[in-house]
Amino acid sequence: MRHPERTVLDVAVEAGYGSHEAFTRAFARAHGVTPTAVRADPPVTFRSLELPGASGVHFQPPGGLRLPAQRKESSMDVLQQLVDHHVDALTTIIASAGTLADDVLDQPITQSVEGVDDNPTLRGLLNAMVTQEEHWLNALRGGDWPDESDQSVAGLAARHAVAGRGYRAFVAQSIADAAMADTFVDTTCEPPVTHTVGGTIAHVVTFGAVCRTLAVGALWTAGIRDLDQADPRPRLDGLATR
Repeated sequence: MRHPERTVLDVAVEAGYGSHEAFTRAFARAHGVTPTAVRADPPVTFRSLELPGASGVHFQPPGGLRLPAQRKESSMDVLQQLVDHHVDALTTIIASAGTLADDVLDQPITQSVEGVDDNPTLRGLLNAMVTQEEHWLNALRGGDWPDESDQSVAGLAARHAVAGRGYRAFVAQSIADAAMADTFVDTTCEPPVTHTVGGTIAHVVTFGAVCRTLAVGALWTAGIRDLDQADPRPRLDGLATR
């Protein structure tokens, strides 16, 4: 079909069909349009016309091979997995921080990231991530700004145990209700600010990833180097193969 000098019959015979009409019927059944119509208005790439083999395996030369997943996932499934990863990763990071002395917890982190903290410490990053969970839950439920007074490692772990569980459940319910485009007014801010549910979840995932990466780096500097909690890819890869 890429060579205009060749007729549809030429292509049909090369593909193993006995006639122009048989090829056209099969082509239209597979793609919803005739070969002539595709030739008149070709796609950006003819790869979009390729049909999967019976095995579902797609070979995309020169170096591509795509295998079918054992189960289908929607974008909402991936979103939930990202949130699950963040909540569980923060649990592990806080537990690791519990082995460090206070002077290490409060040691300044020299690399600054805009919008995170002007003078970040490991304790401050952990508190920021836990408070973020608490804040959005309170905002969505009509509560006040969360109580950040207990920033000991034990206190952070206890706060996260409650807030992480609640935030995970909130995301799951929002997905089930198809409520991503719903809006709410955050009265914990002055003045109050309007957000969407989906935008809020995306905000937490994005800034949580930045804070989590900084926290893992601080733990690395402190000698704790057996964590793999910054990147969600290994977790999602593992879930896809179950």
